[in-house]
Amino acid sequence: MIAIFLLLIIISAALTYFYYRDTNPPLSRKNKILLGSLRFIFFLIVFILLLSPVLHFTDKSKIPPEVVIAIDSSASMKEIMQNGKSKLENASNIVSNIEQEAKRKNLKLKTYNFSNGLSSDSTKTDIFLALNQISQQEQANNLKKIILISDGLHHNSNNFNLLDNINEPVYPIEPGKPKKSFDISLESIQTNNPVYKNFETEIKATVSGLENKMPIRLSLWQNDQKLLQKQFTATAGSEDFTLNYQPMKLGYQKFILKISAPENTDSNQRNNQKQFLLYVVKNKLQITLISSQLNWDPTFVNRALKKNKKFETNFLVKRKQNYFSDGKATNVKEFLDCDLLILHNNEEFNFSETVYDRISKYLENGGNILYLNKIDPEIEEILPLRLSKYKKNVDAKIVLTKNAQNYQTFKVEQNWMENDEFWRSLPPITAQFYSAKNNAQVLAKADIPTQNPVIAFSSYGKGHVMIFALSGLYRWKMWQDSASPWFDNFTNSVTNWLINAQTDKRFICNTDKLQYLSGDEIKFSAHVFDEKMNTISNQDISLAITKNDSSFLKKYLTESANKYTTQVTINETGRYRYQAEAKIGNKVLTDSGEFLVDKMTREQSTKGINNNILSFIANKTNGKLNANITDLFNENYTSKTVKTKIDFNLWKKWYIALIAIAIFSLELFLRKRKGLL
Repeated sequence: MIAIFLLLIIISAALTYFYYRDTNPPLSRKNKILLGSLRFIFFLIVFILLLSPVLHFTDKSKIPPEVVIAIDSSASMKEIMQNGKSKLENASNIVSNIEQEAKRKNLKLKTYNFSNGLSSDSTKTDIFLALNQISQQEQANNLKKIILISDGLHHNSNNFNLLDNINEPVYPIEPGKPKKSFDISLESIQTNNPVYKNFETEIKATVSGLENKMPIRLSLWQNDQKLLQKQFTATAGSEDFTLNYQPMKLGYQKFILKISAPENTDSNQRNNQKQFLLYVVKNKLQITLISSQLNWDPTFVNRALKKNKKFETNFLVKRKQNYFSDGKATNVKEFLDCDLLILHNNEEFNFSETVYDRISKYLENGGNILYLNKIDPEIEEILPLRLSKYKKNVDAKIVLTKNAQNYQTFKVEQNWMENDEFWRSLPPITAQFYSAKNNAQVLAKADIPTQNPVIAFSSYGKGHVMIFALSGLYRWKMWQDSASPWFDNFTNSVTNWLINAQTDKRFICNTDKLQYLSGDEIKFSAHVFDEKMNTISNQDISLAITKNDSSFLKKYLTESANKYTTQVTINETGRYRYQAEAKIGNKVLTDSGEFLVDKMTREQSTKGINNNILSFIANKTNGKLNANITDLFNENYTSKTVKTKIDFNLWKKWYIALIAIAIFSLELFLRKRKGLL
């Protein structure tokens, strides 16, 4: 290449010499040198431009050996290790030691930070992608080895083949030893369902991730109120712990069970609590049935109640001026402390003033009454119907009102059209001409022009009253098919309804957990109960999720085995509130709650060191795990000779030709000034 340039210089100089050897008129030495220099440069540029497409030369250079340090900078590297420093701080110390050793060996170092490959995304780690990208970028360099400083927490299990493309050995180094920590998890909760009010019941929690002799605390919560707490000393592994709780309220209730360990012991506290349901009922329900006159109506009601093993029924009947139970004279006041009081009045009860007063207070304090037949003026105040000036009786069939559709007790047939036909087909009863009070829900009317109320329901104080202002129930009993004891079932349903009247929670919706990570599946489940606390099917249940009082998501739950469920996935972090709605008849039932979507990513929630991944990388690339830093630089590395071919393409550069034209023009100008043109 140099010889060609020398030859071009000689040719350009020779042409210039012969061109300006003899001039007319003769030129001075100074002018010859000036014009000759311009012509020489012009000839040289022209020749180079003409030959540049084929001019090239090869340059030999030596590239020194290089070692790359790949540092994991993902979020999991912020974890504090056994020495009290984070993985990243330990990695920084390791890099300092490597730099000192490399300087002593006069080796070139280059550092790469990586997480999801060489990108800045720290929410997950892809070590294989990072190593592959480093290897590709260093192809032109004299790369001898890659020192990998990482915890080995790799989140892509589909790209192991990328290691096949790495030609350099990889030497993984762990950034310290993890401190001893535990992931205590509340795995499951077992309870009896139903459980009995005012009786202790066991709540068994299965907890995993325990260390021997670890002190833990189990607590029971409801509506942000701690109900009870107990300390335990655990053994290693998984263990069952039991709390004894005495429920005080009837019906389905939501509880939260929490497990906690000493501070800074548990590495993940999001799996330390769970929601669960308890169905609280009474053990033996005490029912008192009092009749002012023995006839078939209260007799058949009593027989129906006796068939229910959960009921203990006392039947009191008036004879002359006294009340008798099992043939023995008794004091009515002794039987008023019960779960349900059934009063059947054929004419008058003739209770003492003390008994009437006790009945009113029983109702005010939360007792429940089923009243049958005629209204006793002494009790009219507590009943949903009032006496009328019409004293006559009327035989009539009954028809249900729309209010009855709110209660499953009156639903005998599958749909309400068939149900109405069923009730209309019943034998007629004897009804009284009563009128409804303002607070009464009329459930059935007599099928006569006046449509006077026959069945009504209302509250009084803390209690509830249902009245059947009719006689002739025995006709319904005699009408029922022995293979399908409708009357007995209906009597028990009404009884259960009134006993559960204090249970205000007819609809429950809850999440499977209280805290989630971004992207987790959030499971919702719901139950709908009728007035007897039986689950109801075929309901439309809507779910609305809000965040910061703004609507976030709406959807419907799907039904399976009398349970309603749905799942949602939320990526945005924050605190969310949900409200679910179910409609029974014209009643809208609601339930609500909260849950938290944690800002912590899966990468941040991952702990410890994954030795398996680091060992796999070392074996796959012929490296070594946790090699001594001094040993990493014991080899004698040599520089690599690289031949580089350089091509001249000056003809593509327009300004070179412009320079040649300018020089030629300047020469012509000077020649004209000297009289050589």
